Amino acid sequence: DTAVAGEAAAYAIGLVMVGSADSKVISELLAYARDTQHEKIVRGCALALAMTTFRREEEAESLIQQMLLDKDPILRYGACFAIALAYAGTSQNA
Repeated sequence: DTAVAGEAAAYAIGLVMVGSADSKVISELLAYARDTQHEKIVRGCALALAMTTFRREEEAESLIQQMLLDKDPILRYGACFAIALAYAGTSQNA
């Protein structure tokens, strides 16, 4: 549970799973982000969650709503990135 290594690991998971919208990965990242006390790890998880929504408009909606309504401001911040990435390159409007 080292902050810098945890943040880097979360970014790596996000990059590996970019655009997958894999429900297991999403649930694991959300659970870990809510469980840890390190803001760096929460930030890494939030951005990794956003990366999984890349070009997945419909699949991303429930995750985006869940993140927007979270009590943690860092996860709400990640929801903004998730909106941007979900619609990136799709020629659709949010």
